[in-house]
Amino acid sequence: MVDLVIEGGRIVDGTGKASYTGDITVSEGKIVEVGVIHGGAERRINAKGLVVAPGFIDSHSHSDLMLIAEPEAKQKIMQGITTEMVGQDGLGEAPIREEDIENWRSYLSGLNGDPDIDWSWRSLGEYLDAIEEARPATNVASLVGHGNLRLAAMGMDDRPPTDSEFNEMKALLRDSLRQGAYGLSTGMIYPPCVYAATEELTELCRVVSEAEGVFVIHMRNEGDALLESIGEVASIGANSGVKLHISHFKAAGKRNWGKSVQGLEAIEKVREAGLSVTVDQYPYTAGSTFLSARLPSWMHEGGVDAMLDRLRVHSTRDRANAEMTEDGSFLMWGETIVTSVKTDANKHLEGRSLAEIAEMRGGDIVEALFELVLEESNAVGMVSFSMSEEDVRTIMRSPIQMFCTE
Repeated sequence: MVDLVIEGGRIVDGTGKASYTGDITVSEGKIVEVGVIHGGAERRINAKGLVVAPGFIDSHSHSDLMLIAEPEAKQKIMQGITTEMVGQDGLGEAPIREEDIENWRSYLSGLNGDPDIDWSWRSLGEYLDAIEEARPATNVASLVGHGNLRLAAMGMDDRPPTDSEFNEMKALLRDSLRQGAYGLSTGMIYPPCVYAATEELTELCRVVSEAEGVFVIHMRNEGDALLESIGEVASIGANSGVKLHISHFKAAGKRNWGKSVQGLEAIEKVREAGLSVTVDQYPYTAGSTFLSARLPSWMHEGGVDAMLDRLRVHSTRDRANAEMTEDGSFLMWGETIVTSVKTDANKHLEGRSLAEIAEMRGGDIVEALFELVLEESNAVGMVSFSMSEEDVRTIMRSPIQMFCTE
């Protein structure tokens, strides 16, 4: 007598072989037999016409804080996701100095949320202990954020690190890897990561390679300079020996639709040269981040308070507006949907596009963006539609691809 038999399902076992019909026996919470099962069971589930598969891995998740605030993780579990990789885009929660918490927490609020929890951790290991204590429904793996290393060593400055600052970054990285990080992440559109040169990333990746970790990168450009960005990733891998993984691979912007084919071909050439490179993607045409990611990177130097102060100065806003509208790409931003805000006063704007909000306020798209970021102290999430369905399907068919949610 066993605990459970799942009968007659189409089994996709994750090994890469073709699906097949069969039964699965479970005892004491573990699979003990797969095939045609005879004999008694305390419980049977008829899975005919359904697919039975192992739990899915969300390779790029921003549930870092919500797993502590809402450990039942319903949004993931109800999709069949049982493992999440957090600490993405170089913007993790640890390591963090106490004096940086308030500003960093505000900075990440539009991406990772800002639930009412106590940031009691300082090191990556202490953050993982907080996750463990929350007992989330999913398994959790974490990367260490490049932005966290820069923040701890040199703040939000737009410059190369000094020798002593770089040594501090590498020491923090080594500590975080020893404490349980699976590797290093960076987001090359997000300050302070965007301020780093290729050489900085390469040197940090040598540390990751020594620990047999992985380097996960939101590339510097996912549109017009997609192929050049893949080249930068390849250079980092070739000169450091690190295993490479490209986050939410895409060809962004209508003028780049179809470029996914060239991008995958470029990655295949890198793999043929002996480098380990894989990608993930979200299986839809929209992407999500915080609204202030649309601002020029110099606006973010010094942190959230400095960025908000710049938004209060008309001459600075005029400079930013000129840069943001220079190539005309901002016209597509009208379709950007505001997904979350912090204040009750702006709750009615959730689900509305920037074009709608601009019209409601009697202004233009860029000014509406400025005002929302300022009013919400940066805590504004967005969804933008920049990919083609055909590109999504092309990437989805690649054997080097896996899925993520964000």
